[in-house]
Amino acid sequence: MTNPNNNYHTISGKGKVQFTDEEQTEWEADQAINLASKHSRDAEKQIVRIEAQVTNRRLRDAVAGTENPKGWLSNQEALIAVQREILSKSLKNLSKDRPWTKNRSG
Repeated sequence: MTNPNNNYHTISGKGKVQFTDEEQTEWEADQAINLASKHSRDAEKQIVRIEAQVTNRRLRDAVAGTENPKGWLSNQEALIAVQREILSKSLKNLSKDRPWTKNRSG
């Protein structure tokens, strides 16, 4: 992953200054964290959306066995499981020990 600003950043009074290797690595790490965070947020939104479809009426239908709501409910649970797996992988990526962030100030 490369910096879209051609590996430069602007410093007041100096203009564009090329990233050091450490700064480039830090920028790439930040981009990876941002992407993992986005995937986590997207997965959480999907889980909430799918869970909202499982209403009390649909649960009653599943218990009563009308038509095929049990199959529908199983499908919903499968969809939720997929999103939880995505969320789990994203969170693991966010929590990995990142040596390039240990010396960061801020």
